[in-house]
Amino acid sequence: MRASEKRALAENAAGVFGVVLSVGLTAASIWYQKDVLLPNFSHHNSKTAGGTAVDAQMVSAQDLQARLDHIENRKREIEEERLAKIRAEQEAKRRAEEAEKRRIAEEKRKAEEVRKAAERAAAEKAAAEKAAKERAAREKAEKAAAEKAAKEKAEQEKAEKLAQAKAEKVAKEKAEKIAVEKAAAEKAAKEKQEQAAKEKAEKAAREKAEKIAKEKQEKAAKAAKEAQAKAKAAEEKAKLDAISAPALELSSYDGNAQAQSGAANSAAVQQARDLAFSAFTTAVQEKVWGRWVMPLNVPDGLSAKVVISLDRNGKVLKARVSAKSGNPLYDASVLDAVKKASPLPMPKDSRLLDMIVEEGVEFRF
Repeated sequence: MRASEKRALAENAAGVFGVVLSVGLTAASIWYQKDVLLPNFSHHNSKTAGGTAVDAQMVSAQDLQARLDHIENRKREIEEERLAKIRAEQEAKRRAEEAEKRRIAEEKRKAEEVRKAAERAAAEKAAAEKAAKERAAREKAEKAAAEKAAKEKAEQEKAEKLAQAKAEKVAKEKAEKIAVEKAAAEKAAKEKQEQAAKEKAEKAAREKAEKIAKEKQEKAAKAAKEAQAKAKAAEEKAKLDAISAPALELSSYDGNAQAQSGAANSAAVQQARDLAFSAFTTAVQEKVWGRWVMPLNVPDGLSAKVVISLDRNGKVLKARVSAKSGNPLYDASVLDAVKKASPLPMPKDSRLLDMIVEEGVEFRF
């Protein structure tokens, strides 16, 4: 807020306070003297015998109201004069500010013209200096070119003398380089042959190991099939024997016959369990062999036994070598294959499954 506005507000507040104070004092005086000015105004609501006194009191009240109206009108006139004065001061200040702005703008315009004129003069001076420098540089370049031509001529003559010696040196170095490259090529060819021979030997060893693993797998599968066939034949034979036995009367069926029948059933159950175990071992070996990476440079005919602990889902909990092959690399490869093959296939026979989970199982690889 500007100082003039603050001053105007202060004057306005002072004027209003004075008017309010004057009206308040007047009202207080009237209230205090109401019994003197209007002794019967508050006590008589109708005409009395003293009608003249009542008229006098009413005239006094009208005069008082007129005086109050005059005071109120005067207050408004004073307020309007004060506001008009404030507006006039504000208008004068606005015009002064606009004049100041115009003056500042004019000064800026003149200063800008002076600056541009100075820039033009500086640009013209710089252009003249640049032209002078370019001329001097051109003359200097021409002189340097002449000196360079003379120097190059002298250097050319010198170079021609050195060219022959350099050519001889290059020829010698080239011959030496050819000899070195030839030796390197021969060495590389030899190393390549050795590497090829090494890779061939490694491939042969790998193929041999794969062949051995495949043969073992085929032998195990064949043995499992033979065991399965034998168990099935034994089971069928037991059934045929039971069917072809002489018929006995129920009254003559003694305990010996029952014992023989129970033994036959037990044998059949055991054969079925053996068959299931054989199928289990074959399935495990096939899966392990499928994950087995045979190490290179291991001798033929190796074998190792591994005890495997499993949970009911076939997860390998633990594997250890119970009978070593004599080659640590071979033993380690067997354990690695077992772990990679987890989970292993498990039998469906609950009793066989419980036995495997509780005791573990040993395999030969």
